[in-house]
Amino acid sequence: MSELRERLLSEFSDETYRKEYSEQFVNSLLAAQISTIREQRGLSQSALAEKIDKQQPAISRIENVTYGRWNVQTLREIASALDCWLDIRLESWGKLVSEADAFSTDSLRRTRYEDDPLIFGSEAQAPVPDPLRWMQKNLLPWLRLENADSGQMARWLQGLDLPPVGDGEPSFLWIVRAVEAEPAEAGYRELLVEKVVALLSQAESGTRLAAEVFSGAFALLANFPSEKGWELLKKWNAEPLRSKKMLPEGCLPAFLSALIRNQRDASLEDEWMDTIERGVHKWLPAVELDGFEGLKAIPASPMLGRIDVLSKGLRKLSVAKQQRPNTFIDLAMVMEGLKNSFESVFLAEMLLRAGLATGWRTDVVDAWAEVFTSDPKAMEQLLERVALQERRVISSVVGAHKTAVSISAPQEAHEAAVLVGA
Repeated sequence: MSELRERLLSEFSDETYRKEYSEQFVNSLLAAQISTIREQRGLSQSALAEKIDKQQPAISRIENVTYGRWNVQTLREIASALDCWLDIRLESWGKLVSEADAFSTDSLRRTRYEDDPLIFGSEAQAPVPDPLRWMQKNLLPWLRLENADSGQMARWLQGLDLPPVGDGEPSFLWIVRAVEAEPAEAGYRELLVEKVVALLSQAESGTRLAAEVFSGAFALLANFPSEKGWELLKKWNAEPLRSKKMLPEGCLPAFLSALIRNQRDASLEDEWMDTIERGVHKWLPAVELDGFEGLKAIPASPMLGRIDVLSKGLRKLSVAKQQRPNTFIDLAMVMEGLKNSFESVFLAEMLLRAGLATGWRTDVVDAWAEVFTSDPKAMEQLLERVALQERRVISSVVGAHKTAVSISAPQEAHEAAVLVGA
């Protein structure tokens, strides 16, 4: 019996716990499955949104595991767009224990109608080779070669020579799975990064690479951040004119993601701040939220310095929203991302201080309360930390969950000054 299964069987005796756990699990399951199948179909959030006549931010919210405000008709439309059907049923508590224990990315994937073996093939057919072992058998020996042919990596990233299970997923995912299945101490992550950097370095000497090769290579660097990856990405970012000539436009979002995740120092801090302030990057397809993600990914040393940087970034986001009201900035999503990155009462206090110092005061109240009041113990700790002058304001925030707070202009200015230490 797994540790999770044993724990759930014990804790499910508490009715409140099992009901809260079921809600969280269903939210996580739905959001994760939509995201997984969308990627399995090779669709971006924007492409899926277009299929159901919505905007990309709607899909982003739906794929957030804390969303929970599901609409059955929207789920039907998403299922249809992903070539699936929607299954809604009531289940026993024991089924929840089994589902939670068996939860994995592979368990979320679903075949297309035309690929369904129960419809078009016999269940008695010879079994398809295990795709993970198939990929490892080909990839791992190649990674160990000192003078491996980079052309093979390019073929994999273009969807060639992959496991015989269809082509519904981005090609780089098979490489990620094959490497992640091996223990970190085996060194395959480092070998993979070396091979990817070697492949990309060929472009600097004039070798033409297909757009999907660039995109897949950047996706691999994003999945396996490293010093070597950072050196290459940082250099290319510092040479935008040369890089724009070398890189197909379609791969720039993947480059941006890799650049953010591979940061090893704070050298791009001003660049991310400028992206938030201006709403555009100097050459990459980045908007305000991308700039904030860049700030968030800067190595956390020292912690107080990082908190200060993120506070400034949050204030710049509020200014950007006021200056460009059509800009999509979901404050609750920003705060949830920060909470998941730090998980601390100190962060909650920092967010409230920084947020109330912005022009989003009433929005901050709602978003902050939604994110942080779900943990009574953390709230109690926070209230113990703050000064008496601040306690009244924070208590009003907690009581105003899901509502707006009305504070007179002079009082509002005074409270904001107190919260930011003015």
